[in-house]
Amino acid sequence: GTFSRDYLYIEDAVVGYLTLAQQLHKQEICGQAFNFGMDRPITVLEIVNTILELSEFADLEPKILNQVQNEVVDKYLSSQKAHSVLGWQPSHSLEEGLAKSIDWYREYFDFS
Repeated sequence: GTFSRDYLYIEDAVVGYLTLAQQLHKQEICGQAFNFGMDRPITVLEIVNTILELSEFADLEPKILNQVQNEVVDKYLSSQKAHSVLGWQPSHSLEEGLAKSIDWYREYFDFS
């Protein structure tokens, strides 16, 4: 549970790509690579615990098996270029994005 990733709410990712697409006509943007993220890498255990806190399953304990092999320990990139060149910023905090995702899954799977 100690490997870290930079999680991003899907709506923020979509807005990032749309923002990029709307600016592709600019010579200085065309052909450039951009990363979209929160610039706040957290561990898998931290995200699991946040999900548990936001749901009705706060009393559950994750079971960590430590069986993964050949996995990158820390995987994240900087979105500074997207901020400065495109003017893009995520509009959801990690907690807001997770709460919206949890609500979507409850509705989709009818977890009343």
